[in-house]
Amino acid sequence: MDREERLGPGLRGTRPGLAMGVNRPGAGGGAGAGAGEGGREAPTAASLEKLAELVRQAEAKTRARKLEGETQHAAEQFRAAELRARRAVERLRVLRPAALRTLEQADHD
Repeated sequence: MDREERLGPGLRGTRPGLAMGVNRPGAGGGAGAGAGEGGREAPTAASLEKLAELVRQAEAKTRARKLEGETQHAAEQFRAAELRARRAVERLRVLRPAALRTLEQADHD
């Protein structure tokens, strides 16, 4: 079960190692906000956001591949069931007249 399933559809939690809110790098707040590292926090935050987006895209591709595989499997099962149904209908068309003839002949005898 992935993180999104545990939280519910459409809800995303933070990834391990990625912080949200004021604790997120580049979010401001705290005693050293805007000083010390010479603006290094903003590029770090942008890098983390880009990385998070890449992770989301990879997860979406993985889900799409999984759904594609499940869809192909379901289609194969449907085609097999459709073939069995067609064969059963054909058997019914062939066997029913023969059975009716047998019944009619038994009635005449």
